[in-house]
Amino acid sequence: MEVQASYYSHLRTETRHLWPQHIQHALEIGCGSGRLAEILPCKQYWGVEPHNESAQLAADKHGCRIINSTFDEAVDKLPKAYFDLVICHDSIEHLPDHEWFFSQLPGLCQASAQLILTVPNARHISVLKMLFIEKDWKYQASGIMDSTHLRWFTEKSLRCTLEEHDYVITAFERLGVGIPSPNLLKRTAARIVAAFLGQDLLARGLAVRATIPT
Repeated sequence: MEVQASYYSHLRTETRHLWPQHIQHALEIGCGSGRLAEILPCKQYWGVEPHNESAQLAADKHGCRIINSTFDEAVDKLPKAYFDLVICHDSIEHLPDHEWFFSQLPGLCQASAQLILTVPNARHISVLKMLFIEKDWKYQASGIMDSTHLRWFTEKSLRCTLEEHDYVITAFERLGVGIPSPNLLKRTAARIVAAFLGQDLLARGLAVRATIPT
């Protein structure tokens, strides 16, 4: 599927309230065109972005240090014991080995560094509808069923993954909660299903803030 240029240029502000009060050195994994650097109050912003054109746009921003590669290729080029904030907006689902990713962050970060990440919610009601009602699994150009996703997370699996790697979760939120359908019957049915199977079905994404282990 063809990826539109706008895919890499979204300004993600939904986790802004989770940012630490004081940020020295920030690292964004999957930084796209570096839009976050425009508003993130840090002394130095680093980004890792494999998409060539977007990485160049990010590098052109004043004061940004951008590595144009995947995280696997970039990890040895990043400074050690340096960052106090790592941000991953819908990035880890694109990684070939997210377990390895979580094991590498402590070596890049200062003590008490914070990780802020978001992921699409694989238990969203639209996914369950596709599986159990439509009996299908259709990929899309973006969103929960993005064709470039290598893995999927639920609220439970994300919590377990972080805890298994000794990350201390300090905030956990559901994003995009709601029922977009204008059809009253469909909205009612969705609410009934969520009442029995869990309110997380109504969240399109999940956001976490966690302390990175040392």
